[in-house]
Amino acid sequence: MTTVSKKMMTAAEKVSICSSLEHLDILELFQVVLDVDNNPELELVAQALAKRINLKYLEKVTVTDLVDYGVPYDKALSLRAMLELSYRSFIAKSNLGRAFGSYLLSKDLQVRYGKMSQEHLVVICLDARLQVIEEKVVHIGSTSKSLAVPKDLLCPAIKNQAECIVLCHNHPSGDVYPSKKDDEMTERLRDVCKMLGIQLLDHIIVSNHDSYSYRENQRILDELGER
Repeated sequence: MTTVSKKMMTAAEKVSICSSLEHLDILELFQVVLDVDNNPELELVAQALAKRINLKYLEKVTVTDLVDYGVPYDKALSLRAMLELSYRSFIAKSNLGRAFGSYLLSKDLQVRYGKMSQEHLVVICLDARLQVIEEKVVHIGSTSKSLAVPKDLLCPAIKNQAECIVLCHNHPSGDVYPSKKDDEMTERLRDVCKMLGIQLLDHIIVSNHDSYSYRENQRILDELGER
């Protein structure tokens, strides 16, 4: 009895036949990116990436992370660039940040302010439907001085008759965990907002590779409810 062996079709061959990547699984996508057909020594690297990287946090994977997994630097740089382009395309098509949602808004703000070498303090004004009315950079430089004057932060909200605001600033150091001054300022601003009938929905801190939401960490609990 003659046994006919069937050669497994590679990911690249599947793409050449179907002209699409949508049908490929995660491992096959990494095989295409790493060009495993021409670099068979990277097959184990592709398997490691497919097994260990959580897709939910893929946008946070750095070039250094990829190199640590065994990806050659040039390919790691290309993959990181592809991820960045993909995410920015997603933001553009979805119009993220134009309606309130802590996670998506955090990612949008991270892209635009996380890489700044100076601290930027941003106030986002929203209407009763949680649609953005205005986004205004109210201070550039050390935020410790500007954060001491909540009324200056609320000028855009008062001018726009905003129902709610989101405060954002970046940490050029890369560490997004709130400092004691961040906490004190958030409490002070929330108190002033209550006096003026304006709701502080969130305070978001961003860096190049991460973001921190007071709301997502349940440090701002309010009357937003199911709005």
